[in-house]
Amino acid sequence: KFTTTLRHQRLSTRLPQVKMFRISWSLLLLVTLAFVDGRKTEAFSSQLESRQAWKHHSTRLASGNGELKQGGGDESSNHKFLRKCRGFQVKDPPASSWAEAFHTFAGVAVNLLVLTHMNTHLVKTHGPASSIVLGPFGAFCTLCYALPGAPASQPKSSILGQAFSLTLAILLKKIPLPWTTEARISLTTALAIGVMSKLGCSHPPAGAATLLFASNEALGWSQMWILLLANVVTIILSTILNNLSSARQYPTSWGLTAKK
Repeated sequence: KFTTTLRHQRLSTRLPQVKMFRISWSLLLLVTLAFVDGRKTEAFSSQLESRQAWKHHSTRLASGNGELKQGGGDESSNHKFLRKCRGFQVKDPPASSWAEAFHTFAGVAVNLLVLTHMNTHLVKTHGPASSIVLGPFGAFCTLCYALPGAPASQPKSSILGQAFSLTLAILLKKIPLPWTTEARISLTTALAIGVMSKLGCSHPPAGAATLLFASNEALGWSQMWILLLANVVTIILSTILNNLSSARQYPTSWGLTAKK
């Protein structure tokens, strides 16, 4: 009787938590679906125009035919430097509509609910050493739901950037080199970001994760694989939730085939 009573007490305390989780999950999904067909096309086209403008000015700067040449060939390097620091007169990216902002909120909330519940389950089942390093996922969710078309948001950048950067951070912790801890942390993170840029898979959350792994001796291979698994979960959720909207597409490319 005592065991049965104790079991009933545990169930009675857990049932409200389970119900609240199911209710919040359902409400987020239902409200997201309600805003699927809103007035989003105008904001979407404005974002595309802004991205094209930035791309156009970047191309002009790289080719050397942009505003930097207006002063002629005799323009001093200091003047050019100051001109670049002033920035181009490019229109800022437009603000999102209320429907788009709410879609971003709902997507991030659902994504982080899944990841935090995964983390709780892993810690209860396998101990604290199996927890997810959640810090970089704030940045990753920002990319996936607020900037789903950005190159840094795409699956290729996420998986390759994280895998390379974390491998580098773990290996350099194990190699005995004559440098201070501060130098190792700084140079490891800088090297990871530089090589990601060279490989074309720059991913800001990977830079953050590299800094965390380089700073913490307890983070190793098992935490890296768990973090990569959480990245895959985020990519799958982002693909589903973003494409519920007629004004969004994620991903723009899986990076599996080369462009023709």
